[in-house]
Amino acid sequence: MIDSKNKTTLLLVILVLSCGYIDGKKSELSKEKYSVCTKDMDCGLGRYCSDDKICTIDCRTDKDCGLIYESGGVYSCSPCGRCLKKGEKDRRCILVKDIACEQDGDCTKNLTNDYICASNGFCVKKCNRDLDCRKLGRGWSCGNKNVCIRRCFCHKDCYFFGWGYECKLPLGINEDENCKSENPVMGECIPREGGVDWGNNVDFEKDSYAYTGIWGWNLNYAVRTTGLPLVSQQDSVSITYGLAKIIQNSKGGISIYLKLCSIRLQNFKEDDSDFEDLAYIVVPDSYSDAIPILVNNTEALPEMRTNVSFDTDIVLDVRGARLPDPWNTPLPSYEDLRYVYDQDRDSKPGMTVFVSGTLSGEVYNVQRWWVKYHIKVVDKNRMSGLVDFNSEESIVGASNKMFLAKIKVVPHPQPDRSYFRAIRVSNDSDCNTVIEMSKDKNSYIYFTPHYSN
Repeated sequence: MIDSKNKTTLLLVILVLSCGYIDGKKSELSKEKYSVCTKDMDCGLGRYCSDDKICTIDCRTDKDCGLIYESGGVYSCSPCGRCLKKGEKDRRCILVKDIACEQDGDCTKNLTNDYICASNGFCVKKCNRDLDCRKLGRGWSCGNKNVCIRRCFCHKDCYFFGWGYECKLPLGINEDENCKSENPVMGECIPREGGVDWGNNVDFEKDSYAYTGIWGWNLNYAVRTTGLPLVSQQDSVSITYGLAKIIQNSKGGISIYLKLCSIRLQNFKEDDSDFEDLAYIVVPDSYSDAIPILVNNTEALPEMRTNVSFDTDIVLDVRGARLPDPWNTPLPSYEDLRYVYDQDRDSKPGMTVFVSGTLSGEVYNVQRWWVKYHIKVVDKNRMSGLVDFNSEESIVGASNKMFLAKIKVVPHPQPDRSYFRAIRVSNDSDCNTVIEMSKDKNSYIYFTPHYSN
């Protein structure tokens, strides 16, 4: 029995790593043998982040709370391991996994009266509009049955939640056609039967098998743009984070499937001195969500060991336009809108980005972009290398006529500014996993202006 003087003592736990590789501070213990955190999600299911920023657990069952508080059933254990008075809801608890249920009462007990038990056996939040689902995070919408769902139009929309999800559409709706439609039918992301799809070429004996898995991916490419309003020339880097799935392919190599999770543009000076932005571009989530899965391939590759290297092929992506010849047809412009289409589905031509600073507004552009990776193995859980790429862009519209300009984009002359880093993560990781890693200065995929292993 715990002494009453220590009723509020918290049980600090070591965050045990299971299969997979987790990057950054979340996998490291302090000298005092506990895990530090900033929010509940850092600690995983069943634990919470205390006011002291330590991953903590008070309980696993209601009986634990009775033991701690000698309450005789007055306290109950929340899904994040907090002891609360019976009837109280843990509104601070950030759930990282779905809560299983058999009846509505299970959801009311563990969550709030806003939740009911869905036919799939998990608690879902009731809603009347999309706004009711916003607190659940990116990608959630109010579905036809007035409960919050992970919205999708095709499979690519679901990979934000992890490569183990797929899009379930109404009967009779073709997934490929729906994905390309400007008026798609909404479906729901659900766990894929069998989990992650590793393809049809799984061979444990081949060298390629060691590369397979789910990876947190950071891709950066630097460009020099001329013809912009206010400034004649601007150097900037596109800082992209994604969730990659690497599988074996039929040619004896690997295929890298990359779901883009976030894109950030950052202006810089060539000498890396302090820079004051007159204007800068903000890339909304809808931009990266609209980009299809990018697939780079290799036909063969070496045994996975430190310092071996190999190259991928080139993947081409045309954004905001449908061109008869994707490689050679000239991009549309604000003077010629042929082949433009509203890829991010916001009723504006092309793809929308926002301008902030001295001038502000919206710019609608199209882009032809390709990338090839020069991959070097750091160890079995990390890869990195420089990239070859090209980016051609054209403005097809804007909310302010001052933004209508003919720009020219070329790769920046300093090649070490364009590179990638990747780190192996657990198979159930999602885009939020990678985005959180990107904020940690100790993370292998934290952005740096120049490439190094």
